[in-house]
Amino acid sequence: MNDLKKNIPNILISLVLIGLLVTVVDLRATFEAMRNANKAFLLMAMALGFIWLLVRTVVWRTLLREEVNQKTTFLTLMEGYLLNNTLPFRMGEIGRAFFLSQKSPLNFLQVLSTIMIERIGDLGFSALVLLGALPFLGSFQMGYQVGVVALVAIILFFGVLYWFAGDPFVLINIVKKLFSKVPKAADLFEKAALKIVPGLAVLRNKKAFFRFVLWMTLNWLVAIVQYTLLIKAFFPNATVIWGMFTLGAAAFGGAIPSLPGGVGTLEGAMTAAIALFTKDPSGALAIPLTLRLINYFYSGVFGFYALSKEQTTISGVYQQLKAKLESLRD
Repeated sequence: MNDLKKNIPNILISLVLIGLLVTVVDLRATFEAMRNANKAFLLMAMALGFIWLLVRTVVWRTLLREEVNQKTTFLTLMEGYLLNNTLPFRMGEIGRAFFLSQKSPLNFLQVLSTIMIERIGDLGFSALVLLGALPFLGSFQMGYQVGVVALVAIILFFGVLYWFAGDPFVLINIVKKLFSKVPKAADLFEKAALKIVPGLAVLRNKKAFFRFVLWMTLNWLVAIVQYTLLIKAFFPNATVIWGMFTLGAAAFGGAIPSLPGGVGTLEGAMTAAIALFTKDPSGALAIPLTLRLINYFYSGVFGFYALSKEQTTISGVYQQLKAKLESLRD
């Protein structure tokens, strides 16, 4: 019951967005668009979805300093995506750290720190993609400014992480002074920080950091092409700018609190972005729905296979993750 109460704001956001979509689209036209989509473009988009997963595996493995083999990294990644699609509060990220810490020499917080870097990197690239598309959309000056602010904030955050990775005790001492009246909180931060620092080592290794940026760039280029082909399956006149803008909108939309898997927020963000070009919200909605089916297929097939190897279930994992989080608070 407590978990449900905590998730009520997320549920409400998703339900409001779903309600808005239902009022502005003709669902029969949406499903008709899905049925008549260009199958060749859909197959290419689906193939690129798998390539994206393989490249993302290399991205994460680079952050892990290649201390985990490719297969284990891939299957753990898919477990995380499956859990994100089924559990609240993006528990898949916690799940990834939990499972990999049991199958590698890295501890839970070390792995979690690499996931944090990966996600912040995603926000940075999503800002770049949006900034790259906005100059071609003359009426989006406000969006351009927001994108610049987001990019600057992310660069500053990486700067703090870089500084923290090199000299963690400076930041720890600052936090201890700030929380001097709450010694328990200060001690908790210090213990967590000392465990996270090794996972941030890639930020101080110029060669590894360059590889991370290179693979992340390739990952996002694959995503741009995938989104462009997916949109062209429904709107043949779509361009790369459409794909970039929609991808950036989807990335930021996915960061909004929602039901598991970004239900409602992903559809709302992508539909709004594509409808700006097409003036056809019903056809636009067909695209995120199709993308969701592709994502569910891959996360379902590989994620459930990986979970079966763990000899556990999604509900069992949820209880394990809650217990793990509780142990970290103690």
